[in-house]
Amino acid sequence: MTHPTKLTLRLDSDLIGRAKEYAHRQDRSLSQIVGDYFARLAAEPDTKKRPVAKASGKTAKLSPVTLSLLGALSPRAGRTKSARQEIATQDPDKAAYRKYLEEKYS
Repeated sequence: MTHPTKLTLRLDSDLIGRAKEYAHRQDRSLSQIVGDYFARLAAEPDTKKRPVAKASGKTAKLSPVTLSLLGALSPRAGRTKSARQEIATQDPDKAAYRKYLEEKYS
């Protein structure tokens, strides 16, 4: 068994506060939660295929949190075809920008 080692992380103070509140609600220490998360990361097989994001010519693997949101804002989510067409005709700039974003992030 290995012995605990101190780790210093520099994170946004609001994030730390929310994480501490979450840990308290779970009746666990923040160290336990972070340790469990690191253990899950280390247990993931390296060969696991994950989608990659392309930005400024670089690629980066998407995090599990980002993967869980993938498709959540689908153009079809919660809208009928006629509603989407109405939005596009009301604001042609919005439609052009949407097309630009779809091409950029597809």
